[in-house]
Formats: sequence, C-alpha cells, structure tokens
Amino acid sequence: MNAAPHAATGTAVRWAYAAVGLAGVLLALAAAITGDVVGLAWAVLAPGLAFATIALARLPGFASVARWVSAAYLAVLAGATIAAGFAGVGLDEASRVEGFVRDANVLGAALVVAAAAWAAVAPARRWAAWAVALGWPLAATAVLYTGSRAAAGACVLAAAAWLVVRFRRGRGAWALPALAALVVLAALAWQRGVVEASPNLLAAPSDFAHREWRHDLAASVEVTAAAGEGPFDGTRAQQLRATAEPDGRALLLQTIGRSEPGVPYVASLYLRADASQRVVVSTHLSETTCDVGAAWTRCTTPPGIGDGVLQAQFYLLAVEPGGTLDVLGYGAQYEVGTQATPFRARRFAWLPQALVRRLDVREVDLLPEDRRAIWTAAYEVARTAPWTGVGASAASEALSTRTSTGVVQAHNGLLHLWLVRGVLGVVAAALLAAALASAQPAGAWRALAPLLVALVLTNTWDVTASDALVVVPTLLAFAGVGSALRRRSTPASPPR
Repeated sequence: MNAAPHAATGTAVRWAYAAVGLAGVLLALAAAITGDVVGLAWAVLAPGLAFATIALARLPGFASVARWVSAAYLAVLAGATIAAGFAGVGLDEASRVEGFVRDANVLGAALVVAAAAWAAVAPARRWAAWAVALGWPLAATAVLYTGSRAAAGACVLAAAAWLVVRFRRGRGAWALPALAALVVLAALAWQRGVVEASPNLLAAPSDFAHREWRHDLAASVEVTAAAGEGPFDGTRAQQLRATAEPDGRALLLQTIGRSEPGVPYVASLYLRADASQRVVVSTHLSETTCDVGAAWTRCTTPPGIGDGVLQAQFYLLAVEPGGTLDVLGYGAQYEVGTQATPFRARRFAWLPQALVRRLDVREVDLLPEDRRAIWTAAYEVARTAPWTGVGASAASEALSTRTSTGVVQAHNGLLHLWLVRGVLGVVAAALLAAALASAQPAGAWRALAPLLVALVLTNTWDVTASDALVVVPTLLAFAGVGSALRRRSTPASPPR
C-alpha cells in the first residue's frame, strides 16, 4: 500500500544526488577556467555537504541529534557574543565580536540563522514553542552586539515568519499583531531612550576608572572618585593623576570603533587644576591643546572627519613624552557633529555605545549609497566574465580598487556568486538548493520558512551564506526537519 510513495521518495532522492553531482561539476569547471584554487575546494566541499545533509535527513534518528545540537549552538553562540560585548578592555565594538569571527555581519547572520534552525527542528510540543519563543530575543540581544543592521531586521522578520507558521490559526492568531506592536514599542523606546537621549558614543563617560578606559599605555594612571565639586551644581569630579611613558604621550584612551567616512566627530572634557598645566585631547582624527587652570574649562576638539579606516578614539595625552597630568575631570563626551553638545550624565552601559547610532531607526535606508556603489562596481566586473566569473582573488582585488572603502565582497549573495563563479556558479547553487528541496518530505517548508527568510535577508546586503558559522545551523535544520518528518510518517511495526 505504501510502495508508490516510497518509490516516489526514492526517485526524488536519486534526482537530488544527480543534481548535487552536476553542481559539483559546474563549480569545478568555473574554478578551473579561472584558475581559482579556492573554487576547486568549494567544488568538492559544497556537494559533499549537500550529499551528507540529504543522507542524514533520511535517518529518522537524526532528528534528536539536530535538536540538541541546534539548541546548544544557539545558546553557545549567543552567549559568547554577549560575553564578548562585555569583555575586551580597550577593544572597539567590532574587535569585541571579531575575536572569534572574521566579520561582525557574518556573526549577526549566524545568530539569526541559528535561532531559525532551532525553531525548525524543535519538538512539536507546547513547551518547545515557549523555548523557541525565548530563543528569538536571545538571538536579537546578541545581534545588537554585532552592530549588524541587516541581521537585526532579519531577526524580526524571521521571528514573524515563525509566528505565522506556528500560530497560523486558532488562539495563536493574535501572535503576529502582538509581535508587530512589541517591535514598534521597542523601536520607539530605543529611539527616544537611547539614541536621542544619549548622543555620547563613549561607553563609560563618567567614570575614568571603568574598564572601558585604557590605562595601560601610560606609565601610571591614578583615578580618585568624587575628589571635588564638578562644573555644575550637584556634580562631583574625578581626580586624574597620570604619567606618560618616557617615549610616549598617551595617558587615557577609549576606543569607540572604526570611523565612518565623511562623518564629523568631536571630543570634549571639562577640566580644572590647582596648578596651571596643559593637556591634549584628541579624537584620533583631530586634537587640541588646552590650558587648564583654577576655573572649569571645557576642552573641545575641532571636528575630525572620519575616513572609514582610522579608529574613532578619545585620547587624553601629555603635551610631551613622559609628561604628567594632575587635574579634576568631568563629563568626557565623544559624539557625531561639528560642535560639542550639552553633556548628559545618563548612560546605558549595558551595550557598546558605538552601536547606538548604527541602529538609529531614523537612518534606516534599504538602498544605502555605499551599497549601491559596491553593487555597481561588482556588476561592472562581473560583466567582464559572465559565464565563469573572475575567481575569488581577482574579485576581491577588483572590488578593492573600484570602491572608496576597499571592500572585498559584493555585499549581495547572488551578485557575489555571479561575480566569482559566473553563470555556472549561479546554476550550480540553484541545483544544490533544488536538490535539498526535492529531498525534503511534504510539510518541510512550513518549518523551514523562518530559516529561508533569514538566509534571504542576510544575503541581500551582505555575503554570509557560505561562512561556516551559517552553513552549520542551515544544514542541521535541513537534515533535522527531514529526519523528524520521516519519523512521524513511518508506520509503526505491527505487534508480533
């Protein structure tokens, strides 16, 4: 009675294996023509992973493995990202999370895909729905530390897709409107409470003893809390005593992150001293020397224009190597603009403040100018070798020389694939996707819908799908869903 469905399934799997093999041939052909050694490795690795995924999906017992591994993967990856956000004294926003991944955008994509993979393979029980529902905010919180705007949007929309397929009827019909209202409220709260109320990019502006301030570049730094009255009624200042190294001038330093091209930055600090002295305040993009005396004065740098290469940094320096400093300091501030704005002591130290402006909802642009320039350059290079692509190394070099910021990838998954592997690579990728799709049993796409949303969105403004951090949860989800559905559809053995 079940012979026909099983025969159809066997035919689909055989077709899937044939498609995977053909995809490998096309990838190898494109790589051989362009002399791309990396491409030849991918011609073996990509089909091999697809073969393994299809084979594992046919094992009913693999479903449990996929569930446990997916849950652990999401928990470990999110936990490590959040921990990195609090660690790394002296490291900028990107370096915190790039300690274990080459690109913060890749890490953001991996977190969203990991949450979608866990949602796909979670058991079909009520407690599992609650576990998945908690997984989305965990991933979203970790994504904030990556600073990836594409991943943040993908996380929201992938979670919405999960709600649609999970609660598509009955009492759960309210879930999607509730999520929409929650996202709107969270965005408004973020905008008003963090972005607009906190222009300061420093993570710990009111406490020079905080771990965010580096003291290790100086010979000695001593910070005394509440050492005197501040510049405003009811405020208290800290005393800073520091000595520079004999061959250096650095005293205190806080790194905010890489400066953005064309963006002006200013740093400011209130200073007072019993004995007249001079001190240098720098944004790493510009600096000023201030005379400090018995009256409070605000030392403000001229605007420094970011170039996308230099770090945005708050530097306090001596005027000469080995110089000393003994002052009262208050209200360090580093902000975007051409002049210093009034200092606000209210801070949100739980999140690197360099991310605040990146996640300003007023600056959301679905077609940003920098991306359009990169896409145009990639398109022009791809047209020179449309069938085979130019290869990975040549593509990176061409984009680096044709773009102002020296990028090495097209920031769009499909465009980058065409640029590097040509039409042959695009067809090969389509064959791999079709093979994985045809090998899935009926009903698989409902479970995989959030994962597909996450993959599409994170590869629209970036190239992340081929990274190991993203490939692992993706293939786990495909294999786990197939395995789970086959186990449910397998008839129980008759009793003896």
